[in-house]
Amino acid sequence: LWGSKERLNELLAGYKKAAPDKLYLGGSNNYQFVPCVLEEEDVFSGVRLDRDRLIRGSYAMCDAPQGHIQKCAPNSVHNYDAFIAADSANGADGGDTMSQSRHPKGGTDAALPSDGGDTMSQSRHPKGGTDSALPSDGGEILIQYGTEMKKVQAENSDALIPNVPVITHEVGQFAMYPDFEETKRYTGSIKHYAYEAYRKGLEENGLYKYHEQFFKASGALSAACYRADIETDLRSSEVSGFQLLDIQDFPGQGVATVGILNSFMENKGHISAEDWRQFCESSVVLAELPKFVYTAGEEIRAGILLSNTDPEFTGKQVRWSVSVNGETIAGGELAIPDTKGRVKRCGAVSFAVNSDSAVKAVLRLSVDYTNVENSYELYIFPECDVVITESDITCGGDTLPIVRDMAEAKALGKALYVPQMTEGDLTGEYCTDFWCYGMFRSISESMNKPVPTGTLGLYIDTSDELLNGFMTEFYTTPQWYDIVSHSH
Repeated sequence: LWGSKERLNELLAGYKKAAPDKLYLGGSNNYQFVPCVLEEEDVFSGVRLDRDRLIRGSYAMCDAPQGHIQKCAPNSVHNYDAFIAADSANGADGGDTMSQSRHPKGGTDAALPSDGGDTMSQSRHPKGGTDSALPSDGGEILIQYGTEMKKVQAENSDALIPNVPVITHEVGQFAMYPDFEETKRYTGSIKHYAYEAYRKGLEENGLYKYHEQFFKASGALSAACYRADIETDLRSSEVSGFQLLDIQDFPGQGVATVGILNSFMENKGHISAEDWRQFCESSVVLAELPKFVYTAGEEIRAGILLSNTDPEFTGKQVRWSVSVNGETIAGGELAIPDTKGRVKRCGAVSFAVNSDSAVKAVLRLSVDYTNVENSYELYIFPECDVVITESDITCGGDTLPIVRDMAEAKALGKALYVPQMTEGDLTGEYCTDFWCYGMFRSISESMNKPVPTGTLGLYIDTSDELLNGFMTEFYTTPQWYDIVSHSH
């Protein structure tokens, strides 16, 4: 790889000499698993700083480990600062902070208040990375190369600590179900044959009647994942920008239905432009929440941040409020500190929601003298006396055995039947599929790596009596994470 780096440096030096008023980099996501910053580069654009120091929320299986949005319970505390800077810690100025410890799979554990007041501490590798990085002695590695694979010789490398601004590359790539109504728009020489093939598969399996619900449910989940990915960048003070892979569907590579907009650059209806701008703008107000599912009466603590790149910004304080069924139950104001840097830490708020039934609470944030606002939905469930073991489940004094065989369940008359996973069953996934199932399945197979599951979330019949008392939408939301992650 050294020869290519040397040549890139020569090219960049030539460009700088010809046009010194520009910023230069040798490419995006160069040397993915052994990244570097060349001498002549002014910016780093990539998806990781070594194998486990991930600076994006989602990855293909062939590029695993996967990201925190794919493998961790939904939260809004994860950030990339500790993976980027050797000596950077959130709230180094001593202000109210929230961050997180690293998850073994590259994500986060639920953050909990430390003993030092309104802070959440972050554990960091001495060099800003993790203990399971690529060996420093280099050697031959197998990488994704276009839509295929290639063996390359990796040079020796120490943990990379970028000394230039970092931009996260190709954020997003959360697929969703096709909108078959779109095929009617192809009235010219181009036809959408892939969608017709998908339609045929649905019809053959008796599922076409659900296609509109599948489209809406998967799109709502995809929009939520995009928001989570973008907000992670905004919370990360060491991140200087992000690149969305695309905001519209890409008909190539087996069809990547990853767009908030369709192929005609029109909104699909999953999220409004106004709601999108709440988390994707020059100024965004953010709440750091370690989780989105709580027990009634539990203290809910949130750090409040402002990410700002607008030189004309005039806001002085953040207003916050919590409502349940339209009724405000808590609120207040926090001053925006006059500190340097894009990320301003405004302090922390705390509140509790008391309810005898499952309810949805909404935490709303706004900045005075501006149109900057954001909101977070929290799912609150009453405390219940349930004990679950491998053999049984006890609730309200009644104990049901947990069995794996249907014949045994029928013989017992009353039991919780949890079928064994068999060959051909799919593992439960909370997050929607990455970019394009067909393309990355073939790449994983060619690299002899695990293939993606390929699912696109849940479509939930909210009218089913089994869900009485269980707060849920018709699409995947955070209270389903533990259930789905332990299912097949």
